[in-house]
Amino acid sequence: MGDRYLLWSDFEGALGSYDIPSIYKTFAEGIDTSSDEQAGEIGKMKVSPIINDIIPSVKQWAKEIDITRTKPLLPLSKGGMYLTFNYTRTLEEVYMIPSSHICHIHGCITDEEPVIVGHNKHYDRNDIDNAGFPGFEEKGMMDIADSINTLWKAPESTVKRHNSFFEKTYKVDRVVVLGHSLSAIDKYYFGEVAKGVAKDSHWHISKHKPEDEANILDMMPILKLNCNNRWIFNL
Repeated sequence: MGDRYLLWSDFEGALGSYDIPSIYKTFAEGIDTSSDEQAGEIGKMKVSPIINDIIPSVKQWAKEIDITRTKPLLPLSKGGMYLTFNYTRTLEEVYMIPSSHICHIHGCITDEEPVIVGHNKHYDRNDIDNAGFPGFEEKGMMDIADSINTLWKAPESTVKRHNSFFEKTYKVDRVVVLGHSLSAIDKYYFGEVAKGVAKDSHWHISKHKPEDEANILDMMPILKLNCNNRWIFNL
């Protein structure tokens, strides 16, 4: 990767970039997959415990982020509406934004529910069922697919859970995107924002480095923005 900074989208992209047969082969080494029933339990025994540990580990990591000495750097309006992908309470505790103006779309460290961590790839079990794997391999691979599918973000249902927030965005005529790479993983959320805000709303989208602009431009057809209504700026 050289001196390239890894983004959160790189982590989530990696979660969705998997080769189930290769995973199965790794964990089934030394097992007779044609006759040993243990081969059909590879997903449950080896993969599920790893997958099931990701979400609580991320939440614990987020809880350990110390924001007590963090100073506000931006003049954020307390009257604005905030869709945040950050698990921490930075907006509430550093910028003193009212909780009623904030949507933690992927959860918050203070929620009792698990946070949302994942990818936008849903593996279809039929792909495995129709591949003709012998013996217990098919069952083992299906279990692996089911395990990894638990990290699918299911954005449609996530938006529905926060429908009351999105319903309020019709008054918004200026959208500012800060610190998000605009990767394809979260494109559904931005599409919902674009549908909900005023049709002539102005969008100001930040980039950290020149190559970030490619992601932003890829998002434009989804947002259906008039070129005169969007600006890309350096953060």
